[in-house]
Amino acid sequence: MGPGKTVVVRDPALAAHVQRQSPDRSFYGAILEVTKRLVGFDDRAMEVVMAAALSPGKHLDLLIAQQASTLATQLREAHISDTPISLMAFIQQHFTFASALTLYGPHNPFARNPSLLRDFWTYEAGMMKILLSPWPWMTARRAWKARERVNAGFTEYVERRGYEQGASAMIRQRVGMNLRYGLGEDVAARSELIMLFAVLGNAVPGTFWTVVNLYGRPELLRRVREEVEMNAVVEEEEEDGGEGEGGKKRRLIDVARLKSHCPLLVSATRESLRRISNMSSVRLVTRSHTISAPGSNQPSYLLQKGTVVQIASGVMHHDEQIWGKDAEDFVAERFINAPSATLGQPKKGESEDKTTATASITSLPPSVAPSAYRVFGGGSSLCPGRHFAMSEIVAFVALCVCMFDMEGEEGGVVEVPERDDRRVPLSVMKPVRDVRVRMRRRGGGREEWGVVVEFVSGG
Repeated sequence: MGPGKTVVVRDPALAAHVQRQSPDRSFYGAILEVTKRLVGFDDRAMEVVMAAALSPGKHLDLLIAQQASTLATQLREAHISDTPISLMAFIQQHFTFASALTLYGPHNPFARNPSLLRDFWTYEAGMMKILLSPWPWMTARRAWKARERVNAGFTEYVERRGYEQGASAMIRQRVGMNLRYGLGEDVAARSELIMLFAVLGNAVPGTFWTVVNLYGRPELLRRVREEVEMNAVVEEEEEDGGEGEGGKKRRLIDVARLKSHCPLLVSATRESLRRISNMSSVRLVTRSHTISAPGSNQPSYLLQKGTVVQIASGVMHHDEQIWGKDAEDFVAERFINAPSATLGQPKKGESEDKTTATASITSLPPSVAPSAYRVFGGGSSLCPGRHFAMSEIVAFVALCVCMFDMEGEEGGVVEVPERDDRRVPLSVMKPVRDVRVRMRRRGGGREEWGVVVEFVSGG
């Protein structure tokens, strides 16, 4: 295997070895050129990136609380009619505006210029063309121009110091550090574009697939609704026409409790992500060396300097030798283990007629190695935002199934589309076609759903 070649790893045991942090293999060296092209950094900016880590910061619990609450508010206030809408566009809109508000505060670029919503997703759809072309302003002009408009919005945001006015601590620290380490305001603004893609690029289509997998299976939808409602808290009851007449209940979901007490919801989400996660983890070999899978009878492999090593996540996620003969199927219960305990409901405001709930652990099937489930990468490049992403997806899906009924454009059950295997995106797999649905609020508006978050960081 000579320099400049690409080696593809599809064995979980070997992948576990490759993904460990090593001076012989670099994750960051492989992605710097990708980052440069995607956001439009110049050479000087890339030197600064190489010299200083662009850490996203902490404050995970607060971010989850704000994001979930903002999503709940947006869904309560959303205009819902019987007119068919694009399900993907519906999710894109709510996630983009919620994430922008949560991360960047009330003076974020999308609040000042809502048309950037369309520009961001136009850019996202054309990212691969931008990446592969040396002249994207000519060959991927629509996506390139959309990117530049979003970049201009972030440049104005940084120049006006919008990050100092209600932005999350993470963004305040991030922008401040970028400027401190020598990035100009324009380049610091451009770095926020890739940050926003990291937040939205997988979460939005991941949420889409989870929602459509539930609404496309009525019995599964019923069970997930029952599970979420069992663990919801009735905070208060407003009586308009006397006790028991015209009362409006406010139900709250606790994001942490969803993840610990709603195993079917969490398992269905993880299964949805497994079936669409196709990205390869990449390492650049910086020094020639040999690798082998620990405890394996397989031979050792020589990796020469300059070789690119790809861990083929998509191949592993659909390998029958790893997942069984139903590897290609959607199995909502795949990640559910046996019930572990029976726990009481939250202290304040018990769920209606439900004083206990069964907590089940969701984890990989016993026969599947941890390195075979690569939705959020693995090893030294394990996604630091995985807890945030999983929490916001689970929260949105729980709110959606409790607040809305949904049917196909022509009526009937929502059809689950095929994956678009013809196109290789920079995020998870997209559907082969748009899914248009009719939505209605459940319960005739007699229930109002919200979020309470008492979150302890964890997977």
